[in-house]
Amino acid sequence: VRLVVAADPDSLSGKARKARDYGIPIVGEAWLIDTLG
Repeated sequence: VRLVVAADPDSLSGKARKARDYGIPIVGEAWLIDTLG
């Protein structure tokens, strides 16, 4: 599973842009906490 966890999933940072270019989903910290419990 590939994903990037970011404080702001709509970030325009270089890492976030690269993730989008490669089709890797960007999720927020809250999503990760909810998912992992």
